[in-house]
Amino acid sequence: MRYPRVWYRRGFLLSLFLLAAITSTSSLVFASSLTLSWQDNSTNEEGFKIERKSGGSYAEIASVGPNTQSYTDSGLLAGTSYCYRVRSFNSSGTSSFSNESCATIPITTFNLGLMRSGTGSGSVASNPAGITCGIDCSEVYSSGTVVSLAATAALGSTFAGWSGDADCLDGVVTMGANTSCVATFNPAVSRSTYMLTVNITSAVSHEGSGNGSVKSSPAGISCGSDCSEAYSAGTVISLTPVPSGGSAFGGWSGDSDCLDGILTMNANKSCTATFKVDAVTLNLVRSGNGKVTSNPSGINCGSEC
Repeated sequence: MRYPRVWYRRGFLLSLFLLAAITSTSSLVFASSLTLSWQDNSTNEEGFKIERKSGGSYAEIASVGPNTQSYTDSGLLAGTSYCYRVRSFNSSGTSSFSNESCATIPITTFNLGLMRSGTGSGSVASNPAGITCGIDCSEVYSSGTVVSLAATAALGSTFAGWSGDADCLDGVVTMGANTSCVATFNPAVSRSTYMLTVNITSAVSHEGSGNGSVKSSPAGISCGSDCSEAYSAGTVISLTPVPSGGSAFGGWSGDSDCLDGILTMNANKSCTATFKVDAVTLNLVRSGNGKVTSNPSGINCGSEC
């Protein structure tokens, strides 16, 4: 190496060169590091100032003690170029900068592999794209890439969960090593029966309250006495309200499939029948002066006839 002349400043001898060799070491996940080495030609330095740039201007990033000849810059991004220069300093001032030396952090890649297990069936897709497992069950991603896995169970199956490497368990993988994930699909459990429950309510008014019962077809419900029954999946049930004397049926409520009194048993369901008084209206006409009242109450003819 050819050295330029040595500069003197107020008795301060300073001169150094940054060697071209810069080594990089990959970190586990997100970043890497660069190690700088330089030749110390100073005899009375108090330390060295290290500057770095990456696509912009130089800025000081560290200061090290005297007789130091290396520095490791950590937390750097893969695929990025960095340049460095160094100068020595003491109480009298600073030396000129060393030569510039640059290096690029290599991009590290890792493989993500998918396996499917269980006696059911399904597929797995990734975001970012690359995996469509069923067809393509592995992909290479850059270090630090966050990959979201979405499992879709086939008809008649259900997704049971993730297993494999520890980072697979929530279906979101950060690529810091070769990783293998397992998606488990099991047959869907088919229910053979569902429970139908019928409730009866009475609408209360000044005329009184209604009453009644409910019967089902096919048989099983005779509500008044038996208000619940298990039916095979897919059975179509017709509910018939039977008002008591002096009562009328007021309508259905409960689950949405109850509203017309005909329901299909594909889940546990609860229906409510409301009965009200079957009232008639009595009108009075007064002639002359006087007042008429009723028992039970309701008419006070003078004000309400």
